Amino acid sequence: MAEDKRRTSHADIPGAEPLTPPSNTAQMSANEDRAPAAPLQGGRGEAARGGKRSDDILVLENFLPYRLMRLSEAVSREFAKAYHDRYGMTRPEWRVFATLGQYGTMTATSIGAHSAMHKTKVSRAVAALEKRKWLARETDPADRRIDRLTLTKPGRAAYRDMVPVAREFERWLSKAMGAARFAELDYGLKRLDEFLHGSAGTLIKVPQSN
Repeated sequence: MAEDKRRTSHADIPGAEPLTPPSNTAQMSANEDRAPAAPLQGGRGEAARGGKRSDDILVLENFLPYRLMRLSEAVSREFAKAYHDRYGMTRPEWRVFATLGQYGTMTATSIGAHSAMHKTKVSRAVAALEKRKWLARETDPADRRIDRLTLTKPGRAAYRDMVPVAREFERWLSKAMGAARFAELDYGLKRLDEFLHGSAGTLIKVPQSN
């Protein structure tokens, strides 16, 4: 499938909201019972196994990239039950499906950039959705090497069916965490995303130690 090479930046995504901290987060958090977090085993300052200094050990359970990966996987796996049980979709199929449902018409390259998926997974998901008659492709008249992808009428109907399911799942998470902490998490993730991708939507290089 021939596609354009343009990079989709965060700033290009329609409907993006300005980043503002939750106005009552501090007050709401102060009113909640705050139990001190228990230190994870093997944390900084504790003796590590084998007699090594804890400073010489990277405790993955305390390492932010590892924690984000584990939590992302756990949340995605939990929500995957909803769309798999309902429609038998795989995770890549859901991501392509949801992206097209939100933005309408896109190329496979743009979908991959937006959903952080490899082009092979995107291609397979597109083929599977096309086989279901949920997705249609149309050659770009300005560049016949590019295919424009969009949901069909049955695809849009399935998308409308899944939107309230996804929102209910998010409300369930918010209720489980508490509204204040959920707002703090949302704000923190937005700040981290803006820091890593910068205002131009390109990943900032992490400084390397000598």
